[in-house]
Amino acid sequence: MIQLPVNLGDHHLHGGPGGFSHRPWDTTGVTRGEDGAPEITFSLHSPDGDQGYPGAVDVSVRYRLHRDGRLHIGFHGTTGAPTHLSLTNHAYFNLAGRGDVGAHRMKIAASRFLELDENLLPTGRLMSVRGTPWDFTIEKPLFRDRPAYDHCFVLDGWDAANRVPRECARVHDPGTGRTLTVSTTLPGVQLYTPDFATGTAGRGEDGYRGREAFCLETQFFPDAPNQTEFPSTRLDPGETWNHETVLAFTVE
Repeated sequence: MIQLPVNLGDHHLHGGPGGFSHRPWDTTGVTRGEDGAPEITFSLHSPDGDQGYPGAVDVSVRYRLHRDGRLHIGFHGTTGAPTHLSLTNHAYFNLAGRGDVGAHRMKIAASRFLELDENLLPTGRLMSVRGTPWDFTIEKPLFRDRPAYDHCFVLDGWDAANRVPRECARVHDPGTGRTLTVSTTLPGVQLYTPDFATGTAGRGEDGYRGREAFCLETQFFPDAPNQTEFPSTRLDPGETWNHETVLAFTVE
């Protein structure tokens, strides 16, 4: 048993109080990919025992911006000892640029989602979205059935051997015509809509307040190390953690 440091009540969230999002990352500078698209890679070394995790881990994230509006994100990781690794992108979006995102129309390719207990931890049960506020199999306004979300959706048709990103979510703002399409090689996507009064980083000095942004975090399932039925996040020496997410922006 490994005890990780807690940073949300009795629980460990986002890699702990000193998680990767709180670190300065090294960069390799802006280069050009094979198709001429500009790209930049950020890398980080995490020593053995960092935040309680075993194994010295080296991770990198490559961002490649294509001319057609696709932002390609490639995640990579290796370890010196058996450990657990799950990387994601936690960007906030508002396709209108400002204001309530409740009218944004969302579709998610998931017929199941993770049931949560009173502490917002997965129980291990995969629940059908049918007849619930979590049913985004047919496009609908984001806040039509709930005022906020913080739930992981189980993506339909996921194959652990597949390394080609598959479309998993689509969001459309009727007012501007802007559309975000998300594709990934990962098994889940966390839909999170912030519910805080002071705001988070975003356009303008005040950032985004509650109901003014959404996140679609492609990822492995939360609490996977403690849920044997979930896809495993274990990474062993000699293996490479290698997953991709693509954010495509268009105007309709």
